[in-house]
Amino acid sequence: MIWECEWKDLKKTVEFKNKYSYPGESNVYMRESQILAMVMDGSMFGVVEVDIEVPEELKDYFAEMTPVFKNTTISLSDIGVYMTDHLAQSKQNFRDRRCLIGSMFGTKILVIAPLLIWYVEHGLKVTKIYQVIQFDPKECFKRFGDQVSDDRRAGECNSRN
Repeated sequence: MIWECEWKDLKKTVEFKNKYSYPGESNVYMRESQILAMVMDGSMFGVVEVDIEVPEELKDYFAEMTPVFKNTTISLSDIGVYMTDHLAQSKQNFRDRRCLIGSMFGTKILVIAPLLIWYVEHGLKVTKIYQVIQFDPKECFKRFGDQVSDDRRAGECNSRN
């Protein structure tokens, strides 16, 4: 157990800062261009809340498989003429519902750093950055996964004997 005052003192030490600090952590305010550059060069890892869009000149390229996936509410006005006619002919009602959809833009969506890098490398434009949540890019469940794999291997060897 550690007391709050001891924790505050520990946070001030150089060893603590070297071990637990993140790039850009001391900068409370960073320009969007700085954040994006740090994500792109790999010095900042985590989740970024952004507005992102496919530029007009790339919409044909992404027409078959839209790159941005998001949860949104779909209403009757969103489904188009064909489906509206189908619902009318089959006498079905349509209620607004939340769905995961592919889109050409995202507003205030959380994107993990590797996906944001892919988006930018493929021409999508980040139009606004709201916040960044940084964390260490390490495999937090690696030891558990390795243990499960080792136990399965051991079990398979025992079943052969």
